[in-house]
Parts: sequence; C-alpha cells; structure tokens
Amino acid sequence: MNIIKGLKKENIEALAELWEDKNFQKLVDLMRLNQDNFAKLCLTRPTWQQIQELQWYASGFSLIIKTVESCYKKVNNIRRK
Repeated sequence: MNIIKGLKKENIEALAELWEDKNFQKLVDLMRLNQDNFAKLCLTRPTWQQIQELQWYASGFSLIIKTVESCYKKVNNIRRK
C-alpha cells in the first residue's frame, strides 16, 4: 500500500520536514504510547465493537506516523539522486 500516492510534491516535502522536527518526534512517542495503551485496553473490553474502536484509533496513529516517515524516505531518496 502506497500511502503517499497522490500527494502533491510540496505536501510530501512538508511532511518530510516534520520527521526531523524534535517536537514531532515527541508527538510520535506519545502516539506510540497511546497505541500501547489501546492494545492493553483491548484485552479488557467486553465487546467486539469496543475492541474494534480502539483498534481504529491505534491504526490512525500508525497511519500518521507511517505517512510522515514514508514522505521523509521519499524526499531523501530524491535528494540522493
């Protein structure tokens, strides 16, 4: 799955810059912590709907992190050529 397909070049470059931002890295740490917390909560939820909702939130965090990281990698590959 190419999560950055269709993004404009300037958007890719702007997202790539976030990856090097120390404040964004703190946000990534918090999103990963939330992912862990949601995973732990899934173990104690009584219904599949509650588990699925937590998984959707965790997936959203993962998608944000992966998108910015993919943009960073794409921009760096462009710069190397």
